[in-house]
Amino acid sequence: MVTAATSLGRSGLHDWLIQRLSAVVMLAYVLYLLAYLVGAYMVQPELSFGVWQGFFARPLGKISSLLVIVAVVAHAWVGIWTVLTDYVKPVAVRLVLQCLLIVGCFGLLFWGFIILWGV
Repeated sequence: MVTAATSLGRSGLHDWLIQRLSAVVMLAYVLYLLAYLVGAYMVQPELSFGVWQGFFARPLGKISSLLVIVAVVAHAWVGIWTVLTDYVKPVAVRLVLQCLLIVGCFGLLFWGFIILWGV
């Protein structure tokens, strides 16, 4: 069955949980980033390259950013897979689009990893 082979989750509940948990991870990251930037603004009122470099130089900054990249990829995969499943009825077209989505998501994941750990 094509939908079972290309689904990230095992069921609708599993996919729903992935969407909700990834959204919580992304929200927590945004709040963490805002707190960091507000704290940096209190010390130095100008947002500079050094502030960004300081954020990504810390292990917590890198790990949390990588976790968010994984969350964004999982969130996008479940969401786009659902849209493709609902609106693209020809199985061959849907399978090709889902395979392109998989390649794109893994490409973004590896690209983000290389960028984060190359800083």
